[in-house]
Amino acid sequence: VSGAASVNMAALGSKAEIRGATIDNGSAGTQVTVQAINSAQLASAAGSAALSLAKGGSGGDLGGAVAYSTVSDATSASISDSVLKNAPQVVVHALDGSEQTGIGVGAAVNTGGGNSLTLAGSVSVARSNNTTTATIANSTLDGGAASAAGADARVLDITAYDHSRIGVGAGALSVAAGGNNTGVALGLTYADISNSSSAVLSGRGGASGAYDIDHYGAFNLRALDASLIGAGVLTGKISASKSGVGLSGAFIWNQVGNSSTASIDGGARVNIAGNATIDAASVTAADAGVSALDDAIGHAGSLSGYDFSGNALTYSGTAQDASQDTTGQPAEAALQASGWGSSIIAVAGDVAIGGNNVGLSFVGSQVRNTHRIDLGDATLNVGNTLSTTARDNTRIIDLAVGLGVSTGQFAGMGSVTYNDISNTDAVRFGSAVAPG
Repeated sequence: VSGAASVNMAALGSKAEIRGATIDNGSAGTQVTVQAINSAQLASAAGSAALSLAKGGSGGDLGGAVAYSTVSDATSASISDSVLKNAPQVVVHALDGSEQTGIGVGAAVNTGGGNSLTLAGSVSVARSNNTTTATIANSTLDGGAASAAGADARVLDITAYDHSRIGVGAGALSVAAGGNNTGVALGLTYADISNSSSAVLSGRGGASGAYDIDHYGAFNLRALDASLIGAGVLTGKISASKSGVGLSGAFIWNQVGNSSTASIDGGARVNIAGNATIDAASVTAADAGVSALDDAIGHAGSLSGYDFSGNALTYSGTAQDASQDTTGQPAEAALQASGWGSSIIAVAGDVAIGGNNVGLSFVGSQVRNTHRIDLGDATLNVGNTLSTTARDNTRIIDLAVGLGVSTGQFAGMGSVTYNDISNTDAVRFGSAVAPG
């Protein structure tokens, strides 16, 4: 008997804030950046192998491995109870670029004869329940006078961005070299992302009737997510005996339930000379402004080398966006270049060779994302265009494959994929914005 387990549990906090401050550098102006970044890397790996050399009689061997990780990180950037005057560029960014990977591998080998049981199994579990929040509350911000020459460079940007990633893998191999052997190889992965991203402008900071946010040429309020799950399982059962019996299975279950909310409430009064953009959306690196956020995180790609981009797969999708409404599915090259947005890539494979064998590979993915814009108790005066976008961009690729080869009397192999998407996108104004 051989076994191994790896367990990682983390609850990290990344926080940047300005509270109860007055900032005014006169007409020279002050550029203010409040930025919190979570780029934690969490890895769990476990492996075991069991070898039996018994020549006769009855016996067995067991090799199993478990890898488990869970994170509940909080990343927040905020300005509260403060006054910023002559602040032409104000940036409040909360960025989550964390990654967790878990891999378990179990093997069992029996080289003897007689009646024996060879059992190999592995389980890999990863869960994420992170919060990413960018907030301006109960404060007064004034961008000052616009430059007499060129475009208006006065910008207020409040962004919460979740680009967390989970990679899970499991492998199991059962080998029987002789005798009347029963072999079992089972691999299971479970990945769960339930993160929340919030970009919030709330409360009053100015005098009665005055604007809390004033003299800005552009205003961005964005709650963005691009969380990814990559999962893979490979199992194999090999028997040299025609009378051997084998059972094998590769199982994957993924679920995503993220929430992205951009809101203005609490009586806030906002005056923007130019454009105001309010987004709650799933995004890719190709979307406007996202590559800069990835650069700020510092390693939007995987440090672990896990293939979150799906480069090992061949995908020949073609665009179907005849109405130009951005709903078309890009081809392989575009996906690998720009990323998948908030998506799942999962592959399960099962191979059984020799004797009599039965196997199953199963991949299931469930997505329950919410993207919501709430403009409640607030006053917005926008000189040019107010753009509000609540958008989901989920993509799922699930692949289940199996191969059964019998040297006895029977071989059975099944493959099943299951996808379930039930997302909610909403833009709500005024009285439609209820608590919660």
